[in-house]
Amino acid sequence: MTAACAAVTSLSWSGCDPPCNANAPPCPVTQITGRALAGTITFAVAGAAPETHSVSVDNGAPILHLPGTCTMQNASTTITPNTTGNPAGLNDVGVGCQLSNSSLGVSLYLPSLDLRMLGVGTYAIPPGEVGMGVANTSCTSPVGEGTATLVVTRAEGGPAPYPAAVTPDYVREFSVHIEAQVARSTTPRGCTTPDASATVDLQFAETAADAVNHPDVTCLCG
Repeated sequence: MTAACAAVTSLSWSGCDPPCNANAPPCPVTQITGRALAGTITFAVAGAAPETHSVSVDNGAPILHLPGTCTMQNASTTITPNTTGNPAGLNDVGVGCQLSNSSLGVSLYLPSLDLRMLGVGTYAIPPGEVGMGVANTSCTSPVGEGTATLVVTRAEGGPAPYPAAVTPDYVREFSVHIEAQVARSTTPRGCTTPDASATVDLQFAETAADAVNHPDVTCLCG
């Protein structure tokens, strides 16, 4: 579950669990949406020649998942009234691709990287935050690993107290570069997933208008 889902659930965020009960207390948040702009992915599976694909933005509209179709979602940062001293971080950023008889995913989780605090520059991502996997109808590979960098190309404004979360002039334009790989794997039942590697480049942008307060979202159980 992403950090956003751990805090709230009544927003229509994919992957969030239902609330504990109808009487669950509110857990107000401000969500800053890093709008997905564009992306590319180059991947190679089972020793085949590398393929390069553009990445479509998954905005909730139906997408025809033909082989070679790759999608990305918006990034998001969740700010709570208690964020001070516990910096906000980006939720999962990644790409999913449909292959001919399986699927491939690359993800990056940045739980301690608060874009509001970053200026223009290149930032190395700590090891262990990149994941990659291949799945077919019978099994899923173990999680692979990789490296990543985040590049902020435009930085204006900065953080503000909750609920605004950012200053009125706030702008962050940034990109993510990921290189990941996963090894071939066979389960005890004999299901095999192939080795694969991928290079991913994604671009995002967010402004003060993308910071939206949700005062009435419902807390999750424990």
